[in-house]
Formats: sequence, structure tokens, C-alpha cells
Amino acid sequence: MTGLLNSENLIELLVSTTIDAPSILDLEHLPVIDSSTAMKLTNVYMDEAIDYLNNIGLSPLPQEILEEVMYAVCNESSLVFIGRFLGGLIPSKIALSYKTSCKSDLFIHTHPVPMPIPSFEDIISAEQIGYSVECVASKVSRSQAILTCIKPRRDWNDVVNVYDKVANIVINTTNKYVVVGDGRDNIMFIPLPTVLEVQRMLTAAKNVLRPYAEFMLINVNLHTNIFDFM
Repeated sequence: MTGLLNSENLIELLVSTTIDAPSILDLEHLPVIDSSTAMKLTNVYMDEAIDYLNNIGLSPLPQEILEEVMYAVCNESSLVFIGRFLGGLIPSKIALSYKTSCKSDLFIHTHPVPMPIPSFEDIISAEQIGYSVECVASKVSRSQAILTCIKPRRDWNDVVNVYDKVANIVINTTNKYVVVGDGRDNIMFIPLPTVLEVQRMLTAAKNVLRPYAEFMLINVNLHTNIFDFM
């Protein structure tokens, strides 16, 4: 990958965010359902889905568990903690203020589920705010994390226009979903892929996006903090 990620020190900075990245994999018991059940429950009324989960004794995780931690790369030499955000879309005013003060348009955030690939909302934020590179760090197991950075070859709009295919890859690859919500008025089903499914997902996403974006994938051993390029 060219440009801002030419620096080995910069890459080490980005990798450092994986070490303490919050992850639902640190929890002992997760409320998990299979993909077919998740798809069925998304096609019924919310109260019916909640009743089903109550009947099988499954309690959703609180929505706060999905908070993402965001950093800005400042002057290409340090990381500045921006905050924790829920819902995917980072407030543009906040990101723009750091873009100006840090003289950088490279941001990185964490995903608390084993999903080291930008969501559609992440790509929209990158396009709206004008990141040069979109980076995501995520633990995919208790011993492994993956850092993914995407840089458009020409324009973020090219990436946005095909990103529905990436979303379909995630849905078609993941066999387990974790249930999140308050259990009363709102529940969500969040993909919980295995390490193997993550690898398949990243390979397929790269194939879709290769004409429109460059990728950098880094594997991080959380026991030794040693990383290598995938």
C-alpha cells in the first residue's frame, strides 16, 4: 500500500490498537443463534422475535457492547484517542476537527465483534469526511487480531457503489450470530464469524474490491504482539 502507510512506524502505531481493543470474545458466555434462525427472526415482528428468544431462555447482550473505539493518527507519528461511538457512523464534526488539528486524514477504529473489515457505514463515513485510508482493527480470537486498511484507487464513491457485494459476502459466510439489544423493544443479530470464516470473508472482499481499492491486511499474535502481513 502506498502513501501514508509507507512508514513502518505508522504501521506499528496502527497495530498497537489491536492489543487492547475491546472484544465480545473476552466474555465467557455469548447469546448465539445460527444463521438460519437469525434470518427467520429478521423477517418477523420485533415482539415475536423477542418472545422467541425469551422462550428459549436467551438473554441479549447490552447494546453498549458494540461501542467502537476510534483514534486519529496525528502528524503521522502518534495516535490520539477520539472516543467511543455506538452505531457505526462517526460524528463528522468530531472527525473533521481531528483531521485539521492532527494534519492527517487517517483514522482507525475497532470492531468489538470478530469482523476486521469496514462496515458499509464505515465506508460512508470515509467518503463523507474524506479519509485517505479506512482502517479497522478487530480480535478474531483470544490469541489473534487482524488489522485491515483500505485505500481507494481513485475515489471512495467507487468503493461505495460495490460495497453491497461485500455486505452479502458477510451474510453468506457467517454461520453464527450474537444477539444484542435490550430484550424488550429492540434486538439485533450481529455476525459472529469464526477465524476460518473471517479469512474466507477477507479473501472474497479483496476480490470484489481489487479494481477499486488497495488492501493492507496484518495478522497480530496477541500473545507475543508480533505481527506479519497477510
